[in-house]
Amino acid sequence: MTRPETPLLDRVAGPADLKALSDPDLSRLAHEVRAEVVSAVSETGGHLGSSLGVVELTVAIHAVFNTPFDKLVWRLPSARPIRSWSILRWSLKEII
Repeated sequence: MTRPETPLLDRVAGPADLKALSDPDLSRLAHEVRAEVVSAVSETGGHLGSSLGVVELTVAIHAVFNTPFDKLVWRLPSARPIRSWSILRWSLKEII
């Protein structure tokens, strides 16, 4: 599977970058994150549902709150990889 094009995601270095995006851009960013997750899981294996289930929530939280200074508690351990990746910009292959 070829890697998806992710022009918005490629410009995001951290949570602060999401504050400058418009609502339509945040929606496009969520779409790009989903495509990247699907691509990575198709190559490396792993759990797909929990990561896809929190994409929009994660984008919204980082766009609204002052992360990583505002503390967030995730009750679902399987939802943590997408959160960690969006903050620290880790490679998906390292966390999935």
